[in-house]
Amino acid sequence: MGVNTSSLKRQRQESEGSSPQVAQVGPFCPSAPAPPGDLHTASLGTEDDFWGPTGPVATEMVDKERSLYRVHFPTAGFYHWPSTGLRFVVRGPVTVKIEFCAWDQFLNRTVPPHGWMVAGPLFDIKAEPGAVAALYLPHFVALQGKQEGGVEARDNERGLALWPDPMALPALPFLLSVSSAPSRLSGCQYGLPEFGSQRKNLLPNSERNCVDIPLFHVAHFKAEGMLLEKPARVAPCYTVLENPSFSPMGVLLRVVHAALRFIPITSTVLLYHHLHPEEVTFHLYLIPSDCSIQKAIDDEEQKFQFVRIHKPPPLTPLYMGSRYIVSGSERMEIMPEELELCYRSPREAQLFSEFYVGHLRSGIRLQMRNKKDGTVVWETLVKPGDLRCSATLVHPGPKEVEAVVGALLRSFPASPSPPDALGLLHFVDQYREQLVARVTSVDPILDKLHGQVLSEEQYEGVRAEATKPGQMRKLFSFSRSWDWACKDRLYQALKETHPHLILELWEMWGTGGDQRGFLKSSAVV
Repeated sequence: MGVNTSSLKRQRQESEGSSPQVAQVGPFCPSAPAPPGDLHTASLGTEDDFWGPTGPVATEMVDKERSLYRVHFPTAGFYHWPSTGLRFVVRGPVTVKIEFCAWDQFLNRTVPPHGWMVAGPLFDIKAEPGAVAALYLPHFVALQGKQEGGVEARDNERGLALWPDPMALPALPFLLSVSSAPSRLSGCQYGLPEFGSQRKNLLPNSERNCVDIPLFHVAHFKAEGMLLEKPARVAPCYTVLENPSFSPMGVLLRVVHAALRFIPITSTVLLYHHLHPEEVTFHLYLIPSDCSIQKAIDDEEQKFQFVRIHKPPPLTPLYMGSRYIVSGSERMEIMPEELELCYRSPREAQLFSEFYVGHLRSGIRLQMRNKKDGTVVWETLVKPGDLRCSATLVHPGPKEVEAVVGALLRSFPASPSPPDALGLLHFVDQYREQLVARVTSVDPILDKLHGQVLSEEQYEGVRAEATKPGQMRKLFSFSRSWDWACKDRLYQALKETHPHLILELWEMWGTGGDQRGFLKSSAVV
């Protein structure tokens, strides 16, 4: 397959010249788009929606097997798809089709030959010619030190980057484009020096891993082969094409193989769980921030009824080929304990660590450390409220529902908080109002507490109340004198008699629905 950097530009000029629709369109003057969240804060959308001038715009799944989507932009403006990183600037109403592709569908190897590194997802986009003024293609190369204050680096005619500071010139010889002509940097004329260790030592550590802007190209796959186009601009998360032509396309980075480990990568940690009767299974992935890889993993995990837990990304950019050690606060067997950050095609099996937990208790803390220096690069806390039922259980029967709810409740601790946690409310005190209002069967609870927590007189006193809420209020009036262990017995009785209610309250706590009470000092109920 041939690589051609000039024929694409000529094809686009000929195509645009022959299209009356394009000829009538005025020039496009790009500007930094407003963040999607500022467009319509009153309108609520999801990650699967585009965000545009009028609020969220829904995407339509056309072909699940092909991962083909369709979206109609109702008016001119800027549209952003948060779950993919794709952005469009359109000149008017237009329908766009977007298909997720894999690089190895078009290349013989996952990493292209002749010194090219895959730097982002591959899309096959189709739209009416001339309707799209600019296309923002996502990439996962972490551009450090180049985008201070939101300034975007532009490419000039000589293929040299415009840098805000001459000291921010790239440090590594194999990441630089060479030119004998001077380049205009920060309003001054600078010639590029001979590359070597002296130049590297001139730079602060934070600037030694920058990637030169001209090394970014957009690959188009056409009948005649792979054609390369220089983007108009490169920003931390995307490259920009103005007046784009469409074909299977994605971002490549020009680099020699020895330089891969020096290129900072924006990465993502994906955490999935599956509930079993006696334990919870977790799968942990470390991947480049590529939406096509994430989508492939999501689809694969859903086949086995694993559910993703949304957690933050790593704290800093990571490096291809680097290895990281996975550990947890609980005693657990993690297989394997070591994960490598590497690029694998969405059509390949991805690397992950698997581990099992019997009871989450108050939660487990997970960490990833750099194998080389022990630096913590990612950590999170998994709480009982993070666990969810699989969305693949469509119209489950009563037995399936009970099995799932039972598995969830077994994963929760026997006691919701430690007895020596002074100043904290017990679970039953925290949710007293909800329990009084929603417990529908009090007698089974009383039977489990009779003789252990409740005396005969108290037992009969609760049953004498005329309504269920009245019975629960009476029961809570006795709990004023209970210690933590007695309240644990009430909690266990509620788990056994009202599992769905307790599950809902745990989820409420896990999503931050009502955590303030746990910070209050213990109060009389």
